[in-house]
Amino acid sequence: MSKRKRSQNVKALRLGLGLILMATIFGCTGRGLLNGKLFKERAAETPPPSEQRVEKTFFVDPSGKPKTFLCAWAPEMGRGWIGKYITLMVNESMHCNIEFEITENYLVGKVIHPSFPDDRNRWKEALKIPISKHYYYEKNKDSYGRETNEWIENTSRSHWSARPMMTVNLAGTEILDFLWGGPHRITSAEEIEWDRTNNFLGFSINTVSSNWWGEMQAKIRINFLKFDHDPSFKRIPYHQENSKYLNILHVMGKRIEGIEPDLYVAHWDVRKTQKLYLNGVPKEHEKTILGVVEEWNQAFERVEAVPKGHKVFEPIVANLKHPFDLRYPSFTWISDKAISMYSPLGIGMAHADVRNGKIIWGGVVLYGGMLEKYINAYAPVASASSVEAENLTKAFPLALGTPPIPNRLPDMPGVGNVDLSVKGTIVNDLSRSHLDYINDEIVRLARSTPKNLKEQESLKAEIDGLKAHLAKMEGNKSRLGVIANDLISHSQSEVEENNQYFSRKSLLNQFGYTKQNQSQPVDRFFRSEDRKEINAIMGESNKARRAELLSHFTPTASAYFVEDGRTVENMMGAWNESEAHSVRTYPEMLDSVVKDLALHEIGHFLGMGHQFKENIVPKEGTVPSRFVGALKERATKKAGFTNMTSVMGYRNGRTEMVLPADELHPMPHDELVLRYLYKGEYPVYDKQKDDFRYVNLPTSGKIKAITEVRNQDGSLIGKFPVSYFPACNDYEASLGADPYCNRWDRGSSAEDITASYFEGISDNLVANLYSLVGGGGNEWRAESRLWWVALSSFSRVRLFYDEMRRRLRSSEHLKPLWNQLRMDQDSLFEFSQACQKDDPTDENQVKSEILRKIFQDKDMIDLCRANNLALNEYKFFVNLPEGDYTKMDHENRYISGGYLMGDANRNWGHIFGSWYQLSNLPLKISSLYTLTTANPYLIFWGGFAWNPFYDYEENKFLYRTLYPREYTKLVADAVKYNLRFAATGRDDITVMGRSVLAAGWMVPWQRYYSNDSAKLPRAYNETLNQQNEFQLSIVAVIISATQPDANSDTEADRYKKFTATIYDFFTGKSATARDVYVLPQGNIFVRANGMFLYPVTKMKFWSGTSSYIIAYKVDYDFEVGDLLLEDSVKFSLREVHDSITGACVEGFGGSGLAGFFDNGNPEFKGFYIPPGIAEETGKEKLGLFYESIDTEFGKYETKVSGKIPENFSARTMKAMCDESIRGTGQILSSAAIVNGYWLRITSEFLVK
Repeated sequence: MSKRKRSQNVKALRLGLGLILMATIFGCTGRGLLNGKLFKERAAETPPPSEQRVEKTFFVDPSGKPKTFLCAWAPEMGRGWIGKYITLMVNESMHCNIEFEITENYLVGKVIHPSFPDDRNRWKEALKIPISKHYYYEKNKDSYGRETNEWIENTSRSHWSARPMMTVNLAGTEILDFLWGGPHRITSAEEIEWDRTNNFLGFSINTVSSNWWGEMQAKIRINFLKFDHDPSFKRIPYHQENSKYLNILHVMGKRIEGIEPDLYVAHWDVRKTQKLYLNGVPKEHEKTILGVVEEWNQAFERVEAVPKGHKVFEPIVANLKHPFDLRYPSFTWISDKAISMYSPLGIGMAHADVRNGKIIWGGVVLYGGMLEKYINAYAPVASASSVEAENLTKAFPLALGTPPIPNRLPDMPGVGNVDLSVKGTIVNDLSRSHLDYINDEIVRLARSTPKNLKEQESLKAEIDGLKAHLAKMEGNKSRLGVIANDLISHSQSEVEENNQYFSRKSLLNQFGYTKQNQSQPVDRFFRSEDRKEINAIMGESNKARRAELLSHFTPTASAYFVEDGRTVENMMGAWNESEAHSVRTYPEMLDSVVKDLALHEIGHFLGMGHQFKENIVPKEGTVPSRFVGALKERATKKAGFTNMTSVMGYRNGRTEMVLPADELHPMPHDELVLRYLYKGEYPVYDKQKDDFRYVNLPTSGKIKAITEVRNQDGSLIGKFPVSYFPACNDYEASLGADPYCNRWDRGSSAEDITASYFEGISDNLVANLYSLVGGGGNEWRAESRLWWVALSSFSRVRLFYDEMRRRLRSSEHLKPLWNQLRMDQDSLFEFSQACQKDDPTDENQVKSEILRKIFQDKDMIDLCRANNLALNEYKFFVNLPEGDYTKMDHENRYISGGYLMGDANRNWGHIFGSWYQLSNLPLKISSLYTLTTANPYLIFWGGFAWNPFYDYEENKFLYRTLYPREYTKLVADAVKYNLRFAATGRDDITVMGRSVLAAGWMVPWQRYYSNDSAKLPRAYNETLNQQNEFQLSIVAVIISATQPDANSDTEADRYKKFTATIYDFFTGKSATARDVYVLPQGNIFVRANGMFLYPVTKMKFWSGTSSYIIAYKVDYDFEVGDLLLEDSVKFSLREVHDSITGACVEGFGGSGLAGFFDNGNPEFKGFYIPPGIAEETGKEKLGLFYESIDTEFGKYETKVSGKIPENFSARTMKAMCDESIRGTGQILSSAAIVNGYWLRITSEFLVK
């Protein structure tokens, strides 16, 4: 081969290898090894992943116009011993519609103002989310301006507002009006979800309150969902006067030009089917919930809001990651028992476009974790033995009552004016009084006719003795100064000691209310911190009081409805006592409760508010008769009071258990509300057709009371009245606007509803008052709850009386009759019994023609009977046996020491012991207060307030006006049955119940707060007033030893008979004692007709054998023909007084003092009174006197030994008489108290 040829071959080879090499490197497409295969190219670099990086077009459109969002947040979990009480899954943001404004540092959410939709300067800020930076998310460029593979957040070019991306700090979100518990600090954000398909942002934040020592923490789910305003959605107008007929839960509104209101209701768009996601519903309840959804679908069809076959809601069983999610209208069941423990039974929510009321999202939550347990078996809701770090305080809610509880009761009248300046008057009066008494005795004896010579001699000796005593008295007038000084001293001591007592212990303290309550949560439960103090309130007009009360309401309604009062704790008593237990199985009852709850909460979900007159049967001629007849049949005890016009009320637990599930469905009133919400129609009643007609709402939205209905040609068909079933809402129920409007009542008549209130207390009475297993903890919490239950129930019962009186005063057909009745005493006395007759309009049964005419109104019969029932029930509670104090087992106490960590909480409930019988004082005093007050009241926000609908100047009625016998008897029993006497044999000790003390505040002063006295005859008022009127004074009892008959065998200076004069220096009058007996150590037993006497000193000799004691005296008198006499506290106390003093004087089988210490008893030798005993400076002669008493009593006790029955704690007659005297002191103190006064001895009878 030639050299040239070889050279060409080498070149060709090189060229081929080069081409092969190039092809290898670049490949056929020009993308060979050098383009990434042979040499590894540099990977693209991106910033660290971030869930908080977002394009601005998520919040605004490409032109920069803000998008519209629903905004909502709800607690998903509470933490800490305060946080666990948060109700979970509740939308806390109302109907929040916002648009976001992107600023340099914040993403600012502003609430859309429907009155000024285009003026964002008027929109308030709802929240702020910090923006950490604005940037372009793009590839970085090298130094030659060429793009690299590095992705960066470029903040270096353009103005921040032009950059399309931003990073937000969700953990720094600031929300106004965020959550109860004070200022909150957000610690972190998590579970962030950007759903760009639905333009939805959801994230959870963890928060901790700045208050409550870190024990108020929560995890909150926050949602933003973009929506478009739908101008084609039909608005349904509304007028606030419509609330007289129906309750719409969600009312939107705007003002035309910012002034004229334009209101409309929130409702769903039923033109399309909405999916409703069933989340967490137990399999055994799925069918029930699905059935409930279908029940409402059918209701929409019945009211012709949708075509037949169209389903408004399509239930889908699903398990949502977050139950609170604006993308998914949902029905959630919470099975967690701990969460359910502190939650209501259910909530219903909706979230709408505020510009037209279109509901975009809604949710229902049932807290079912505890339902099965408490319907299946009775048990306390929150174990009272597991109290965690609660403040252990007592409370007395009537601290805000009327009249206000004074610091003290006043001293007896006149006692403060007694000083040494009146000594001369007292001495003269004493002398005249005693001398007059002796002269009268001489005249009386002189006029008597002796039967024989012996009696004649005895009579002469007694008259001579009195004359000698009279002569001695004339000479010893100056010695009466000793008695006068003693009277003055005791009067002054009465005032001084009472002042000292009440400087240490106020009247409020007597009820167990202590100073530390003023700063404790239990006190805040009864005294709202922002409510004015009682003295300021009492000085206000009724108008100002009502304004004060209404200031507690927020001006807008909530977007959800939490059934705060519909808890297991409030329902379980009625559930347990329901008659359904005897005829229905547990699964049947549970199904009824679940279905009832679901129907109710979905009603809220649809936009329906509460209807708390659902149990009231409408009057004939107001709705079609087919409804009235069916409801009347069910409105009986036999039928279980299963009458209901709506599922939107709070049924009584007994009724709830009785109703079979298949009888529960949307009721007639519910369908009328649906018709309003979804068709813009309201019903009128066509009496001729006995049926509804439906009328389109006017543009004003106002339902007309009388509507003209016309044919299409304009001709008039007729004028028809609006026709809804009786209705009322939450505010009316809470503020006591109407006695027929309330939660959990039962029946339709006033009498049946009243009975249901007392059943409600009785259902829980044993559980409330007795801890039968293991002992209860934290008795103060239990007492506070009992106060709340009693006052809440009794305040509602009381309204039936005020309503009856209001109708009598103001109804056109009753007002003339009332003006006749109030001036006719006989009719006033007959009123309460007349309505109890089978036919109160029958002249053979009721004497008063006035009453027969009044009771032609059947409602008046019903109201009158309801009030009779109420007074009878008050009597039951007032007369409950003992129980002023909670009884404790102090041996059964414990408290853990050391640190308790993890999920361990210290149990404070048994730190002082365990209670086994709770005080029934809340029931007693609440009954007594409700009976006596002239001011209708209510328990509002946990506090005591006056009822703004009935506590008017023209009202202020007293029960006693139309129920004089019942009232008088109840007050008497309240005193009688709350006094315990050892001298009766029924009690071990003599002690006064606090209910008697409460009567001293309530009974004598209430009439000054009433207008009734000005409307009634004076004689009638005086009859009522005098039933508890007593005259109080401090008296000197002048005791004279009767000279023995000269022919008797009584030894010298011994005396067997004593007489006494009772000198009242307040009145300057004297009276003669009926019995006087000397007891060991110079004590005196004395009694007289028409009065109660209680010695406060021992015998003091002042002249010869004459002695005296200082005593309290309470006297009384009875008017001739007093129809209330035998029912009065006077009569009652006299009966008790005669009983306990009889135990001393008459004894048992002749064992009393009268049987032994008698002139005719030869065994009784008399008491030795040494001459000069009054003048001695020492005590030798007094000691001889005492010895003689002891000797004679020794013989007496021996003789009557064993005659005292075993049930008496006193085992000697001396002890029996001591208890009789002590009992008399308690009676006397009680008489003073019900008259409105305080004696210093009263504290001796109160348990401290």
